Amino acid sequence: MGDPLDPKRVPVAAAASAEQEGDPEVQYDAEGEEIPLVGIDQLARVAMVGAPLIDEAYETEEGFEVDTSGYGNFPFVANLVDRLSDRKDGPVLIDGGHGQFDADYALSAEDAAYYLRYLEGVDIGFCGVNDIAEGFGATRLDEARAIVVTTPVEAFADGEIAALDEFVADGGGVLLMGAGAPTDARENLNAIAEALCSDLQLNTGRVTDSENGLGGDPSLPVTSNFDEWFRLFGKYTGETKYKGARGGPGRPGCR
Repeated sequence: MGDPLDPKRVPVAAAASAEQEGDPEVQYDAEGEEIPLVGIDQLARVAMVGAPLIDEAYETEEGFEVDTSGYGNFPFVANLVDRLSDRKDGPVLIDGGHGQFDADYALSAEDAAYYLRYLEGVDIGFCGVNDIAEGFGATRLDEARAIVVTTPVEAFADGEIAALDEFVADGGGVLLMGAGAPTDARENLNAIAEALCSDLQLNTGRVTDSENGLGGDPSLPVTSNFDEWFRLFGKYTGETKYKGARGGPGRPGCR
């Protein structure tokens, strides 16, 4: 899977008390190494997020025991979309056509209703799509600023990968999210990143933190280990941000 991710490409890392479990392919065990929770490939317009940050299951109105409204997940994701995408208008899409609706480790639009409300509050649309290669989904992709893809049960078809590649080449951003998914779904997500000329990959294993677990759950690590250089952690304003690449590898001749 490659070497540890350059920390200059990591806007969010786990706290120092966090650990890797489950025999991860990429180990972050050297002194001073921080475990990435979010990675950015600015040149490819792709980000990888190792948690379903927009999952409505973490809302108190849905029965979650901790009030997460002050954690800043929604503005962070909105700012991340703004950093990845050069498109200033259009909705954020979320893919739901690859088995995400029925998977407890993935999200479709129905699982992110609270994020929809948040985006509506900052005048951004949010829409679920099932097929981005043709029909309604292809039309929406042409109009969108970014698309969120969570770990797909089914692999993307060649035509859908081609549509994403054209979308990225035209300035759109792709936000990949995954956590706790089986091997096949994780590999389906990683295949999208690779096809879009990014070296970002969702690692095997999982990150836990017995000292900083949300609601005392080590499998839900909480962190304030942010790299402020990326300017992703304040209130979302919709203003253009500096988007220079920082430590991104690029892939000569890939696009």
